[in-house]
Amino acid sequence: MGAGANREELSPSHPSSISEARLLDFLANTTDGVSFYDQDFRLTHYATNLKSIHSRPLVAGVALWEIYPNVDTELIEKFVRVLRGGTPINVNLQRSLGEAPRSAVVFGAANGIGIIESRERERG
Repeated sequence: MGAGANREELSPSHPSSISEARLLDFLANTTDGVSFYDQDFRLTHYATNLKSIHSRPLVAGVALWEIYPNVDTELIEKFVRVLRGGTPINVNLQRSLGEAPRSAVVFGAANGIGIIESRERERG
């Protein structure tokens, strides 16, 4: 689910619905490149602005390695450590194979991980 999706279905009286509504509002209004993934590393939520800057489609359920093609087994192992309660890590992620990597922070989130991309590409 992307930012703003299913907003009509949320009941403000239910605590998880309130949290979901706040998350959706944050993702719709942030200028940061924020995305969230479940325990299987499938996209669950993302900032609205990411849809216009990624070369690959952003839809709920897309695997992390489909969005960032340079994610390999070594990076997945680091993500699993974060998912299991490890400290946040800094990584370099590419949105497409020809693009310079962007610095990103990967952090633990409820039932998965979150990623905040930097706005600047890494310089080699």
